[in-house]
This record gives sequence, C-alpha cells and structure tokens, in this order.
Amino acid sequence: MGELSQRVHRAIGNAPDGGSVMKMMTITAALEHTKLRASSMIDCGNGEFRFSKKDVIHDHVRGVLPMEQVLWHSSNVGAISHRDRSR
Repeated sequence: MGELSQRVHRAIGNAPDGGSVMKMMTITAALEHTKLRASSMIDCGNGEFRFSKKDVIHDHVRGVLPMEQVLWHSSNVGAISHRDRSR
C-alpha cells in the first residue's frame, strides 16, 4: 500500500497550527469591537506576558509594533497583550 506519507491527503490530513488561527481571530475581534485600529501601537514587551497564570512567550518579536505588524509577525504576546489597551 505504500508509505503513510503517500496515503495522507495533504489538504485535510495536515492540520494547521491552531494558535495562528486564534491569533487572527483575537486581533480581528479587537479591531471590530474596540477602539484599536491597524495602526494602534501594541507593546510586545520583552517577548513575555503573564495571562491567567500562564506565561505567553514569543522569542523573535519585541518592543512596540502597530497592530497590523503584530498579526504579520504572528506575535503571541502582541495578540494577547492588546487587551489592556482595548477597554
């Protein structure tokens, strides 16, 4: 029958990382339901953020970025830390 990799339907067999989808939904909701805009500056700090007793970490994005760049860089910290500014 061949190797498993030859029998897997790639379009449905290889699920994307759920975190990337959730970041997009989180940022979209913030843009639609708060005063934040694509140009709003988001502090990604030093790449670490404490949320609900969990550490959210992002190695390669640090500092202040516009919201659109938070999505572009897929920043975990930026996607979650905007909540402090959205109220």
